[in-house]
Amino acid sequence: MQREIKFKGKRIDNGEWVTGCYISTSPDEAFILIGVTGHIKRDDYECYMVPVIPETVGQYSGLNDKHGKEIYDGDKLRGFQKEQKDKEGKYGVDITDTVHCHSGGFKVFGKPMQDGYTHVNNILYQFMWCDPGSHGFTDHYYQIDDIEIIGNVHEQNAALAK
Repeated sequence: MQREIKFKGKRIDNGEWVTGCYISTSPDEAFILIGVTGHIKRDDYECYMVPVIPETVGQYSGLNDKHGKEIYDGDKLRGFQKEQKDKEGKYGVDITDTVHCHSGGFKVFGKPMQDGYTHVNNILYQFMWCDPGSHGFTDHYYQIDDIEIIGNVHEQNAALAK
């Protein structure tokens, strides 16, 4: 299965997020190319280029949260972490982390995103792992469920600056 390569960035003119192809003409300029489904003529390409704030550009991970929303580099995710034997989640905790590019992939909650479990529509629905017991203690199996986007690192930084 191929992963769709696309990016999002915050528009310079109104601060809204826009998705599409990423184009950088210099370290100080970045554009998202939108609305292009085929070849375009050299003379009309600028109408599809939206200037974005370069540091807000993030790549699509190829995965979606529990609501089907696309997960990008820089997105903040929340999940519910519990031990697997805690079926009702009585002792679980809400945890948050930021998605970031790592070794040619994406990482969140200290785990490579490609190690998460997905199903229809590439929804990242769960991480599972084992902490091996030692010195006679049993292994502990953990999972993170209910993974959803709660914001983006660039939105939170902007809110703090105000």
